[in-house]
Amino acid sequence: MLDKMRKQETEKRKKVSDAWEHFTKIMVNEEQKAKCMHCSAILKARYQLGTSTLNRHVAFCFKKHQPKIDESLQGSLKVIKREDGTYGIDQNVLRILIARMVIMHELSLRFVEYIGFREMMAHANPVVKPMSRNILKSEILKLYQIEKVKTLHLWEKNHGRVAITTDLWKLVIRKRDIWL
Repeated sequence: MLDKMRKQETEKRKKVSDAWEHFTKIMVNEEQKAKCMHCSAILKARYQLGTSTLNRHVAFCFKKHQPKIDESLQGSLKVIKREDGTYGIDQNVLRILIARMVIMHELSLRFVEYIGFREMMAHANPVVKPMSRNILKSEILKLYQIEKVKTLHLWEKNHGRVAITTDLWKLVIRKRDIWL
């Protein structure tokens, strides 16, 4: 009787761990298992075991199935074949990729005006129009707005608690920054 009540209690409980977002519960030989949605691996998923095994698998599975940087960027910048038989690059995609690069590597907006960068871009494709700081700034703001909308959608989907951790950094140049 007591076992039956515990079983009903556990079935009604919400799956609290984030690991369950990557697994589906299945029954194999009357034993509860978890099947990975990414690689179809089957792991033990009894209530008594907890979710540490599932979390470790998710971390390993993500590392294993992450696309290489070259593969992910290659799909972004497509070469366009024109009617006259010549090839070109989509200028808009190139501007977005440059903006992402400046953000990722924390480069100055002046980076696009450096002589070395302009020479490299002219050598790669002579028809590419040079980018100014203002154009780069507008591209970064567009990317910011897109990411802001994505983040707001994530916040709307989240029904749990969120912990925000802050850290105060004191830089060599005597500036204080707060990081979230």
